[in-house]
Amino acid sequence: MRLVRVISDNFPHFQLLVGLDEAIFEPAWTLPQWRDEVAGSANRVYVAYADDELRVPAGLLTRGAAGDTADLKKIGVAANFRGRGFGSFLLDAAIEGCISEGFQNMMAEVAITNRAALSLYSHAGFHRISRRKAYYGRSLDAWVLQKEL
Repeated sequence: MRLVRVISDNFPHFQLLVGLDEAIFEPAWTLPQWRDEVAGSANRVYVAYADDELRVPAGLLTRGAAGDTADLKKIGVAANFRGRGFGSFLLDAAIEGCISEGFQNMMAEVAITNRAALSLYSHAGFHRISRRKAYYGRSLDAWVLQKEL
């Protein structure tokens, strides 16, 4: 596994990031949304690769920040790479980066039905702090999770 930080929309990994997002999430972010995400000074965007040559993208993570708190915006792994440690790899790298940048907390929202994500966050030391009604549409709530760094 290799990790690459995407630093601009001219970066070679940018197009792979956009395609990976489309394969993982419904709905995926638009190209302008990804350009804004990568350009944001407080944001960090990462792609995890399954190979050392950086040809096979397996997962992505993006996070923002406000004050002393980092906010996970997206973390996802392509279906054919799930269950192989890529989610933990991405989350661990993000946590390490947040600690090195001096953040005190990390927040995330996750659908209350997403057992795999809830397990991932729990193993990383996140705990539930609240519930957001209809966060993912009228019928799906989210847990708000926090980790002290």
